[in-house]
Amino acid sequence: MNVFRVFALSLLAQAVLVGCSGDDGDVGPRGELGEQGPQGEQGPQGEPAPKAIDLTILHMNDHHSHIAAESFDFDVTGLVDATNEAADAVTEVEVTYGGFPMLVSLFNTVAGQHENVLKLHTGDAITGTLYYSLFNGAADAAVMNEVCFDAFALGNHEFDDGDSGLATFLDALNSTACETPALAANVQPAEDSAIADGYIQPYTIVERDGEQIGIIGIDIAGKTKNSSNPDEGTEFLDEVTTAQANIDTLSEMGVNKIILLTHYQYQNDLDLAASLSGVDVIVGGDSHTLLGDETFAELGFNPAGDYPTQVNNADGEPVCVVQAWEYAHLMGKLHVSFDEAGVVSSCAGMPLMPISDNFVYEYNEEETRSLNAADQFSVVRALTAHPEVVVTQPDANTTNLLSIYDAQVSVLEQTVIGSSAEDLCLERFPGQGRSSLCDASATYERGSDISNIVAKAFLTVTPTADIAIQNGGGVRVDVETGPYTIADAFTLLPFSNTLVTLDMTGQQIIDVLEDA
Repeated sequence: MNVFRVFALSLLAQAVLVGCSGDDGDVGPRGELGEQGPQGEQGPQGEPAPKAIDLTILHMNDHHSHIAAESFDFDVTGLVDATNEAADAVTEVEVTYGGFPMLVSLFNTVAGQHENVLKLHTGDAITGTLYYSLFNGAADAAVMNEVCFDAFALGNHEFDDGDSGLATFLDALNSTACETPALAANVQPAEDSAIADGYIQPYTIVERDGEQIGIIGIDIAGKTKNSSNPDEGTEFLDEVTTAQANIDTLSEMGVNKIILLTHYQYQNDLDLAASLSGVDVIVGGDSHTLLGDETFAELGFNPAGDYPTQVNNADGEPVCVVQAWEYAHLMGKLHVSFDEAGVVSSCAGMPLMPISDNFVYEYNEEETRSLNAADQFSVVRALTAHPEVVVTQPDANTTNLLSIYDAQVSVLEQTVIGSSAEDLCLERFPGQGRSSLCDASATYERGSDISNIVAKAFLTVTPTADIAIQNGGGVRVDVETGPYTIADAFTLLPFSNTLVTLDMTGQQIIDVLEDA
């Protein structure tokens, strides 16, 4: 049998070639205490009877240290009067969107417009840009505390620098009066783990309008163990059985409104909802799934499902499942109505994308210019015709915080180390639609441009290897045409992975690819 010298970069399961108080009394259905009564009636021991309640859940996930705003191109053919240096009509402008300065404003504004608000983050807050490479989570924690989340679920990348690295980040996250609880019911730290002493909780119970809402954290077990760096003794329990056990615990305490805060992937969340009894809402992450209607497709993005996606749990009751894409691009806004029994009676909402009202265009190869006021108004009107798009002024405090870190980041952003002659698209698998530069139809046949190039680059610098295998999740972004900087390289490959050479048989290579 032939034996090949194979080079692998952190060979993982996603390889490609190329995350209170209880009440006494008998518990009835859905954890109710005694019999129901109309609003204002008293239950056992003189406690108020359960009542219907409306919640507004504002959420984000997988920002991966993408703290600053980013941009996308918007077709303005026939919409503006601006011309370039050659006197040709401008057909495309750059729209600045997302980033924490605008997101903090959006969270605060929307929270102020509604009662009974929850602000949630479902993990993978860290690793992905120079803001983490240089500041080890301090920058992420600082801007997250400007939102002041009611709960934060651990993701797999929270363990990239081991349990001690996670402890450092959580110390920063809890360095202000905000003190966001970190949730992970299925994570059991080792006795000597840096996070063993009260850093994480299985769930938290919050009260809105006199009603208790249980929020349970679930991290993706296998992926975290295999693709991240938790301490050897830290265990990750089965997601489904752990979720049900904690739902049951909360139900026995009389809590009948249950939210799962999961870092478990969109399709897994749908399957999880169907297998559990007593769950009402799942706010998820990890798969970086954009949910929504044709608005996002019209803007050049690739929505993968409805927001919210509604399925039934094991009791046949509705469960509302949501996720809010990635990289601080937008904020999810979900309205949920519960009846007196704690069952979801309706849910609705949409992701909201904050944008700046200043749009720039290419005047010539060296210069960009901003649209004048009249053209700006026309573009704003066209974009905000979609209710998901919201012109947002950056929060001043968050902008000032960000400027403290930007001075060091900008040095590496300006250090050019190469260039790309064409757009290089990113996909995890052919036709996925993950790329922000290319339509899914353009990547269906060949898969990911940049992932293949990364694998080839590693093969090129490893002369003893015959084959290079690069895990799909290790390559993070598209590469646009133009200069390429040190910062771009860190963003493309942000993880502290190690190059490894292995002796593998042909059958083992086949098995790895099939398993991935």
